[in-house]
Amino acid sequence: MKTLKSVVFFGSLWGLVEASLGLGLQFLTPTMTGLILFPIGFYFMKSAQKSSGNMAAPLYVALVASGIKLTNLFFSAMPAIAIINPAMAIILEGLFVCVFLKALDQNTFKNALMASVGWRMSYLVFLSVLFFTGRPIRLFNSGLESILTYVFIDALIGAGLVYLIDHYVPKKKVNLHASYAFIVLIITIILVGVIG
Repeated sequence: MKTLKSVVFFGSLWGLVEASLGLGLQFLTPTMTGLILFPIGFYFMKSAQKSSGNMAAPLYVALVASGIKLTNLFFSAMPAIAIINPAMAIILEGLFVCVFLKALDQNTFKNALMASVGWRMSYLVFLSVLFFTGRPIRLFNSGLESILTYVFIDALIGAGLVYLIDHYVPKKKVNLHASYAFIVLIITIILVGVIG
């Protein structure tokens, strides 16, 4: 039950950030969104992992956040692919944080870099499949320089931010009983957006 509360709470927080701030950031350069939102997502994944003690919590948190991100399909004028692609990136981020970054240990920069490069490379494979099936991929249309920046420079910056968050940002215990009220609030906001 502790894991479920942590996952729902932190996944909802991350999902709200992705569904709101993430939607706005997509109007910037294609690589900017992941550069900003991966460290934010890491904070929520790590907080859930620490709060619950469950090593798989980052992946579960990512699944919740991805589901909330997908609600943008109902009330955004953006093409579906512009919402589905980031939802997939969120899941890959959760998977690679699970694999390379441990819950209660201080992580090394190398592990943070492996997680940051890993999810980006996996996401490029996903985008390549879409591209070769005829879908327009904005990152690919931006040229090779943007792709290399995304995989290497952004991954390096993202890893640095994740490392700093992991080592210097305090993770406080959160009253997870409030998470149920928070989830009701999120569902209400989503329903108002869909119905309204």
